[in-house]
Amino acid sequence: MLTEEEVKSFMKKIVYFVVFASIYNVLINHDLLLYGTSSLELPKQFASFFSNRNTYAIILVLGIIACTFLIVLEKKMRYIIFSLLFFISMIWTDSTNSLMSTIIFLVFFILFYYKKNNIKMILFVFTGVGLLSILYIKGFLDGIIAFVKYGDLSEFSGRTDIWMAGLNTLKESIFFGVGIGQSKNVLSSNDFNFDQFHNGYLEILVSGGVILFIVYIVLGIYMVINLRRLYSIHKLIGSIYLASFFSLIFSMFFESIVFFHEGFFSGIVTIFYLFIPLTLLNHYIKPKKEFSE
Repeated sequence: MLTEEEVKSFMKKIVYFVVFASIYNVLINHDLLLYGTSSLELPKQFASFFSNRNTYAIILVLGIIACTFLIVLEKKMRYIIFSLLFFISMIWTDSTNSLMSTIIFLVFFILFYYKKNNIKMILFVFTGVGLLSILYIKGFLDGIIAFVKYGDLSEFSGRTDIWMAGLNTLKESIFFGVGIGQSKNVLSSNDFNFDQFHNGYLEILVSGGVILFIVYIVLGIYMVINLRRLYSIHKLIGSIYLASFFSLIFSMFFESIVFFHEGFFSGIVTIFYLFIPLTLLNHYIKPKKEFSE
């Protein structure tokens, strides 16, 4: 059974792991700082030791979430410095999805944790507006703006073509899908050299059809109910995980972040977003049940 101290220890391990990944990334890719990042003309990207820059960027999001928890809990400067390192590294990856996921997390965390502290809330809101302004000036929001204003999807890195291939496959087996782990084969048969659909919801639908999608919806509702219970028991941890969950819901539109799928990354996501908060909730509820008995 997980305790609060063990959660703090787990968060610290995440932070130091992401610090190591960030430093390693800078060391092996320092030449890209001279020529720009994430250009298709470059032979490599800011991806650290991960398979691609988007996976690395999502790991950076986890690092910022863990740092936020430790900043509020321990109020130590080093976690603020680490957060800045992670945010700068995220900008280098050129991952708009992860940057927006981070901002969504911070906004929801502020709303949940500081809802009765107007001064801190205003301060953090201005910080969030500042971050969005930086992203807008740097052009990270161009794709989203073009889609909202003109319905133009050309800035989504070819994802829409991949999504159409997935939707066409789903039509053939809408209720049960084609099976978990078949994404690469589906995309390969449609002449795409990818192993995922870059959309968690489509990944679920293609893998297990509408039946599996309903299971995940029920799981999502179950998670929100239990995260609200955790929030009522421990405001900081509840705020962290509620904000993280809403950030994850957004991120799944552009990355194949799915619980219980194969691979290292899916395992990390399942542990961080699912098992840790539910196990911690059990730690707080069980003594109350035993006392009532």
